[in-house]
Amino acid sequence: MIALVYHSSTGNTSTLADWIEGELQEEAVPVVKYSLENFPLELIPELDGLILGTYTWGSGDLPKQLYSITEAVKKDASSTMVTAAFGTGDSFYPHFCGAVDKLKELFYVHTDLAVTLKVELLPQEADRERCRKFAGLVKKRLHMQSRLHPAGNY
Repeated sequence: MIALVYHSSTGNTSTLADWIEGELQEEAVPVVKYSLENFPLELIPELDGLILGTYTWGSGDLPKQLYSITEAVKKDASSTMVTAAFGTGDSFYPHFCGAVDKLKELFYVHTDLAVTLKVELLPQEADRERCRKFAGLVKKRLHMQSRLHPAGNY
């Protein structure tokens, strides 16, 4: 199972999660989307993939609401779980999308990190192509891990 989990305050990250979900579906990647508050942490050991998105808080921090899921990843995630991180932020701050960088570090150490994506504030139409590439790289890594079994031939 591949979970796309997001935490959004203003709706920017929620919009980005919707776009990424759509691109993953276009790539025939079976994904289940959850808002952070609805994601059951006990699923983490069973996941083949985790795509986690958030906004950045303050000067580059993860929102405190993500602490439970990041601790669960440290404790329960497989080193072969394919992961990806995405988020929205404001380049006005010195650490643009610093929360994505923190997720990147976590995933790099504890899982098989595929890709990250940072978007300025509300996603714009030009960001759709970046979402498409993000989804493609997730799919490619899942194939490398033999976690995705598409129907039909290539």
